[in-house]
Amino acid sequence: MQKLNTNHGYHTLSRVLRFLELRLARFPELAEFRDIVVALRKNLAQDQGAFAEAQEQRIAATAEIAVLDDGVDALAITISQGALALFDRNREHPRYKQAFPVSASNMVSGQGGDRQDRFMANLCVTLKTDDAYAPLRDKGQQLERLLEQLKQAQARRQDLWQQEAALGVKYQMTAEATRREYNALYHHFMIRMPDRATELETLFLRLAPSTHATPAGADGPGAEDPSLN
Repeated sequence: MQKLNTNHGYHTLSRVLRFLELRLARFPELAEFRDIVVALRKNLAQDQGAFAEAQEQRIAATAEIAVLDDGVDALAITISQGALALFDRNREHPRYKQAFPVSASNMVSGQGGDRQDRFMANLCVTLKTDDAYAPLRDKGQQLERLLEQLKQAQARRQDLWQQEAALGVKYQMTAEATRREYNALYHHFMIRMPDRATELETLFLRLAPSTHATPAGADGPGAEDPSLN
């Protein structure tokens, strides 16, 4: 039989286990091992599925953050244009500089971060407390709401990162245990049926050469299994 190694990820593991499960049905002498193989495949699928779900949720949270951050950027630029109208389009006006010490586009460059947070906090306070900005206070309230939504989305993503990491470790441990147990099965079968080695070889799926050439880790969680190509 071909031994599994760390290059063999979820898709390969699932395939070889399913193949073995089906083949074992033809060997009543090994019936007890079929339940073991079914359990291995079930546990592997559960842990990989949980990891994939956490990964998808984190990706969705990242997309939400991008949308909210774009909204903050656009609103800050709109406010800066409104502020220029209030101060005769004089970017050097002290009141304008109070809210916009640098250009609005500079303030919102990048995605979030401490620098943008400081600029946005100062802008919100200025809009709320400086009567010269009274015509723009409704925009300031909109900005505050968007910033709070962005903050909450960032916190959710951080939690999802942690969940994804923990579930990824759990999946990798399950995958390694699955490889180890699968590799030991041939020995157990030979103890039970020592004079039928050729038949026992037919229980195990022969993997394509491309699978053996897979770089380490490429067939891990969330990766495409080259043996399916």
